Amino acid sequence: MIELMIVVAIVGILAAVAYPGYTEYVKRTQRSAIASLLAEQTQALERFYSRANPPTYIGATVVDGNTYYKITPVLTATDFTLTADPRAGTMMAGDKCGSFVITNTGARSNSGATSGTSTGSTSVTTKDCWGR
Repeated sequence: MIELMIVVAIVGILAAVAYPGYTEYVKRTQRSAIASLLAEQTQALERFYSRANPPTYIGATVVDGNTYYKITPVLTATDFTLTADPRAGTMMAGDKCGSFVITNTGARSNSGATSGTSTGSTSVTTKDCWGR
């Protein structure tokens, strides 16, 4: 019986150590997925712009996002901004990277990006969130 209790304790300790690392890995994967989807949508908008006569972004369609992020487009005749906000109730809702933003110039940023620490919060860089 003692041996079984020791095994259960060891498994519990391993799970407590491994679970946070696993969830961070899954979050990194979802950040990469939304960055990829935003890049694809940017390319689609540029194709639409180059084929329109006269050139415009107005009238282009953008996908809604994915399970974890909702994409909101702001389209004008000469430029666009795509914002991917974490969906409420998902594991990404409280993510340190916040919302992903990309423009027609290729400028990438994150709004609401902070990393909680014991002494407050520190800013997270664009590289931390976008992977480059």
